[in-house]
Amino acid sequence: MKKALLPLALLSSCALVCAIPPAEELLQRLTSQDSAEGGGENSLEDWIAELDDSELDRSGADFATLWVEGFGQWSSFLTRDGDDRFGEVLMKNFPEPGAWRDISEDLSEGKPNAGKLLRFQIAVAEGNYEGAQEIIDSLAKLKSGGAAMRFLSRSRGNSKSVENYFWTLKTAAFHSVNTEFSQLALEDLLNFLGDPPPGYFRMWGVEFPDLENIFGAERSEEFLKSLFLGSESSVEVDQFVTEDQARIFRILMEGGVVEERQFQSFLSPKLPEFPEAVAYLESKHPSFPSAETRIDWVRDYLRMGKVEKVQEELEALQEESSSSFEIMVAKLAASAGYSYSTGDLYDSLEPFLPDLDPVLRLELQSGLMPLDPENDPILAQLDEKIDSSTSPTSELLLSRITRLFELGMVSEAVASLQEYLESSESFRLPTDADSSEEKSRLLRLTKAMDILDEQELFERLLAILEAKTEELSFEDDQYELVRMIEFFSEIGDTDAAVDLTVKWLEYSIQARKDSGQRYWYRGSPMAMLVMLYQQAGRPEEALLLLERSPFWFYENISEMRYVDLGELAFPVSVAQILIEIGKEEQGIELLRNYLATEGGADDLAFEVLVREEGEEAVPFLDQLLEMDPFEERPLIWKSVILLETGELEAAEEAARAAIAIDPTDGEMSARDRLRAYAVLGQVLAARGQEEEANTMARIVAAVDLAEEADELRIAGMTLPALEMYRESLQIFADAYCIQFRTGVELKSAGKIEEAEVHLRKAYGLMPHQFGRIESHCFGCEGAFRGEWEQDIALNVFNEMVEEEPENPTLYYLLGYLEDTRGNDAAALEAFATAVQMDPLYVNAWKKLLGVLDSLPIQENVELRKRAIQAMIELDPSSIRGIARDLPLEWFPLYWEEIQEGLARQQWSTPVDFPLGAEALPYDWGEEGNQSLYSSSRSDDDTLSAGRFFWESTDLTQQIMSNLMRY
Repeated sequence: MKKALLPLALLSSCALVCAIPPAEELLQRLTSQDSAEGGGENSLEDWIAELDDSELDRSGADFATLWVEGFGQWSSFLTRDGDDRFGEVLMKNFPEPGAWRDISEDLSEGKPNAGKLLRFQIAVAEGNYEGAQEIIDSLAKLKSGGAAMRFLSRSRGNSKSVENYFWTLKTAAFHSVNTEFSQLALEDLLNFLGDPPPGYFRMWGVEFPDLENIFGAERSEEFLKSLFLGSESSVEVDQFVTEDQARIFRILMEGGVVEERQFQSFLSPKLPEFPEAVAYLESKHPSFPSAETRIDWVRDYLRMGKVEKVQEELEALQEESSSSFEIMVAKLAASAGYSYSTGDLYDSLEPFLPDLDPVLRLELQSGLMPLDPENDPILAQLDEKIDSSTSPTSELLLSRITRLFELGMVSEAVASLQEYLESSESFRLPTDADSSEEKSRLLRLTKAMDILDEQELFERLLAILEAKTEELSFEDDQYELVRMIEFFSEIGDTDAAVDLTVKWLEYSIQARKDSGQRYWYRGSPMAMLVMLYQQAGRPEEALLLLERSPFWFYENISEMRYVDLGELAFPVSVAQILIEIGKEEQGIELLRNYLATEGGADDLAFEVLVREEGEEAVPFLDQLLEMDPFEERPLIWKSVILLETGELEAAEEAARAAIAIDPTDGEMSARDRLRAYAVLGQVLAARGQEEEANTMARIVAAVDLAEEADELRIAGMTLPALEMYRESLQIFADAYCIQFRTGVELKSAGKIEEAEVHLRKAYGLMPHQFGRIESHCFGCEGAFRGEWEQDIALNVFNEMVEEEPENPTLYYLLGYLEDTRGNDAAALEAFATAVQMDPLYVNAWKKLLGVLDSLPIQENVELRKRAIQAMIELDPSSIRGIARDLPLEWFPLYWEEIQEGLARQQWSTPVDFPLGAEALPYDWGEEGNQSLYSSSRSDDDTLSAGRFFWESTDLTQQIMSNLMRY
């Protein structure tokens, strides 16, 4: 029952025969254009080293002075394209609260405007609201009159004062927990936005509190009139609470506003103002409503289950926009099953079906009819259309092939695909399909042929797919580009993967030479090349690329975070290279650093480490667990070591502890889930407990089989996948994730009643299979996505609460469900109940804090504090997220805890492995040289309480703007 370990070398099928060019030959070709070396010395090194000295007392006056000296010089570096380490170090090393008063004094000279903004932020954080208000007043200057403000904004020398005034008000209103101070700032801000000077002053994306509750009915009415009856509103209606939105609606109509955009928030059939809003706009605009507006109404009516209303709007759409009616129907079909019921959509469209394109009509029907290979009406209609056509379209032929695969009629599907490829000049989708859709269809078919071991068809489709890569834009299609490289690598076509990566690298080199551009999706193409050479079993050549390529856009491997090729992370690939060529110590050091910084759930990294170090790795695993007590991987691999050393009782204890942390293990990739169960089964077998060991084996086998079903589903073989899900449930029926996926697939196959049985079973298992954290697989992260699913889940959970009123997981799930539905109050109450029952329920605290973050920070202050304190104590890895959303006044309270939490996560010393240490000479040119070290430091390396404080408000960009101006 041993869980298969991940392959260490990840050798592809072409490792011995493929024509990957020798690495030295490749580098010689790429560098042959130029021979002069680029680069140069950086004049900032001494200052950076001094400020970055960890031995300095960051709470004293001397450090404050040193920091302000750098702040005063920063403006000269902000305009440079070359090196932004100056700013990174400055932000990271923001002085501790004890030095803030010294900073405030030192900032009075040199950069007055930028310094004033920073002093304002410090004053609020210290609770010095009087001093903060003085700064606001000094920025406002002639604040009492709108005309004076307009004069100021037209004055070249004072325009920044107006902007600074706006941003300080916004900061005070939305980043301070002091109710009186924030409400005074909000009042000034509303006055400013009601009669703003010329300029771009927008408040979009900010949610306002209930104005009537703060200012009373009369005053709030005045604010709303000034905001929405002006020439151009600086806010949107949906930024206000429901009660204020109703007032805004009346204000707009009474004021004779005619812009449709202003009424957009009221144009939902769910709102009581909807009929009146529609009648009002129809009286003002003969062309109202537009086709897109009607489509929005149709979606809302579908969510409400009002089929007759949907039909009324569709009839109007067909009359007004007959040429684009089918396109709109196709858009509605694309969202069916998520936002609204596929059945309601089909019932609504029934009168219009005869007028629709045959293929679109079939697609609409296909999701509602049970898949029946013996008597499938969709397949029969497709056959009829093809037989009656002298030249059937590619779309019809491909739709038939797709349907055959869905039905599990594999032999006929393969034969039809063979015939299609022989008769078609090229693989083409309809003219309105974009290249991404075309490649997705190709990928599915190619994977299907790989799964079915249809080698000839697989190779033909692969050749077509390789040809399609020529259409990719290296600038605009980088996601597609990486997807193609990963796919070629996954199926063993390393030739194609290397060829495409080299072309990408060539483009990147030229782009950097031309414009200094050096940013790519998911890292450098050089990293991809190294991993491809390592996968092909050529570690010496991979090392040559690491050491001799001049095309690394980072200086050191420690700066390259979250770069991968499929499931293989770049640092793990490099570590294996080093180990394979005999540099074991350096490889192990790299693995340890990677696991301590970003790879804490990477089983391949753990496997290589445990293989190389054995029981010597145990203290390191304990350190990882201390750093993140809710990551179970260190416990799993500790159990592996203890099993191998014969310490069976301790091994069992570690494996069970890992399962208790996250019983679902859904975050892991296919073929690697439930490793803790597999290891526990091995331990139990070694201890002679065969019955429970067999149970573990059945659980793992069921999930493994469900993962095979997933592959079939992704390849388009719906019915075979469904049968395999059912088969996995025969092995072990109590896995909620498999029950859920089976229910989803039954629903898509049109078997609604049977689907509901499995979904009810899945929701009933959740409260007993979730730990204090949970992760998801088989799409279970979308368990509450559709309204139909939500209603079933709510019914199940409410029934269970009656039977298990003391189960905190039930309240957690109710909160999760209500949060998905957008019911903040209900979600908050449920999560609060869960953590009251179980104060160690870390995911409940996390989601509770997430709901609080969507509400004004002046609300639920004590609950927010308790949630923050709980997360800091329970899950140090959450420090970063917490620090990003802290109110200003709480930074001094949590400063030391933030610093300590970050330090616990950064205890591992970054590995010093220079990239291109012996690089061949290459001339980047003037533009290319400017970007040699740009953004070279990883964001993780510059995190600190100081940096979070610096970037906690919108003032950051305004400070930079002031620095560059003066």
